[in-house]
Amino acid sequence: MNTERVTITLPADLVAQLDEIAQSRDVSRSSIVREASAQYVAGVQGQARAQQLEAATDDLRCFLDDLRAAPVLDDRPVLEILRQLRGGPLGGPDAGTTAGHGSARSK
Repeated sequence: MNTERVTITLPADLVAQLDEIAQSRDVSRSSIVREASAQYVAGVQGQARAQQLEAATDDLRCFLDDLRAAPVLDDRPVLEILRQLRGGPLGGPDAGTTAGHGSARSK
């Protein structure tokens, strides 16, 4: 791991707390600050990802609302439409095959 030296200013009481933790864990102060910084960065990145997912979910909800509001152009059951598009019965003897290439199961 490449490291880089940085200089920061912290309140004296925080430094004392860091030193106590470092001593109790038998590690350096730098190690404690490095671990805390990594956890902070991971938390910020996690929050950003959560916000992205929330925005995507909102977009999907809007899309579904628009889809529900759209006029129905074909009132046949979905399976009937799929059968027509596929050119044969769904769930029939050729179920599990790919475009008439034989059974997907071994006989």
